Amino acid sequence: MKTCHWCGKSDDQAVCVGVVHAASGPGSVLHACLHCLSLHGFVPLDEHPPDSLGEVRSTKPTRS
Repeated sequence: MKTCHWCGKSDDQAVCVGVVHAASGPGSVLHACLHCLSLHGFVPLDEHPPDSLGEVRSTKPTRS
């Protein structure tokens, strides 16, 4: 079971959407439940471009 980084709900279907890198220890993987995945327009990590460093990507424009 994975916990959604945005809403905090535990979900078996949560999807990996990004990686947080750490210089002095292990990084962490950011998961989003299906609701937050849709709400924020996140792109699953396995669909990122090959040169991606694991930053969270969204299909929705950011606010200016």
